[in-house]
Amino acid sequence: MSLNRREFIKVMAVAGMSPWTPRLGWAQEPTARQNRALVCLFLRGGADAVNLLAPYADPLYRQLRPTLALPEPGVAGGVLPLDSQLGLPPTLEPLLPLYRSGDLALVSLCGLGNDSRSHFDRQRWMEAGGDGIPVPGDGWLARALAQTDLPTPVAAVGFGGRLPFALSGASAVAIRDLDRFGLPAKHMSALTQLYEGGNLVSQAGQQTLAALNFIGNASLPPQGSDYPDSSLGRDLAQTARLIKSGIGLRAFCLDSGGWDTHANQAATLAARLDDLARSLAAFHADLGAQMTNTCVVVMSEFGRRVAENASGGTDHGHGGVMLVLGGGVQGGKIYGDRPDLSDLYGPGDLPVTTDYRSVLAEAVTVTLGVSDLKTVFPGFQPQVLGLF
Repeated sequence: MSLNRREFIKVMAVAGMSPWTPRLGWAQEPTARQNRALVCLFLRGGADAVNLLAPYADPLYRQLRPTLALPEPGVAGGVLPLDSQLGLPPTLEPLLPLYRSGDLALVSLCGLGNDSRSHFDRQRWMEAGGDGIPVPGDGWLARALAQTDLPTPVAAVGFGGRLPFALSGASAVAIRDLDRFGLPAKHMSALTQLYEGGNLVSQAGQQTLAALNFIGNASLPPQGSDYPDSSLGRDLAQTARLIKSGIGLRAFCLDSGGWDTHANQAATLAARLDDLARSLAAFHADLGAQMTNTCVVVMSEFGRRVAENASGGTDHGHGGVMLVLGGGVQGGKIYGDRPDLSDLYGPGDLPVTTDYRSVLAEAVTVTLGVSDLKTVFPGFQPQVLGLF
């Protein structure tokens, strides 16, 4: 679907949003827009926003986290200040140049407003693009992709053993290992004969075979950067290869596990953040100029309790942080409200003052050219953030 600037302003008006002026998009032709891709990375387990974007200047920070608070800026292992209030942990240092160059933005106090502390419920609701029950029957990204021009039999890829719910209803495939994707020629030939008919089963089989052929026949460039030897590093490397192949995939879903840090958080979280930062930095370097057409959105189902617990960890909380990388984002900024540790939510959590769907709404509008946000996020009116 092509969308010129005038049409975009109409879309935002229908959605109840004031139009902002993206830095990219309106000067490009529809064919160029079809080359853009959205990468959605879900941090499973509830990533700790208080560490990810540390409120180091708040006097309550060290009182509530006597062993988990990061040292002051300028001290070995200390916070990397982004401004006079908030900073990154040293494990995210590989992302600091991307923030300073304007290619990375963070959204503070962001997430799902529902009070549930259930991993399963909140992940399902966010992947459906909702805020609780009733849960939409398909994924938010599938509904967004339904509004795009799709010249290919496959629109999206989910890395892992199964498709994430965000892609439920989309023309998408799940891939574990790109180099082993597909079937031997003799099996493809046999299945092609088996599904020659015109009934619904045969049509579904033909679509599956077309998807296998589409990905399997792509000319994939070699891995082009120094990724960590981790699941996330490998999945981002495979994502970059598919984007650089130019076959026209529009969306990718990736998972990173191990963010549920109830105990021994200092060591566990440092390892997770180190992997996240080095994987994203390698992806950015690998794509180079193509990052202009590639937007990465990072989210988690909730943040964590501000005060540390007796096990050296943190419990399930509420407000989190989202990251937006590349794709023309106006980075080098922290969007959303600033945390005030004297004014917490519920049992001692960061509040949610920016709904996660506002971030996704701007990402799918600019990256995928989505024109009907009410279909993608039913019953939700996005807040204008001006990320792009």
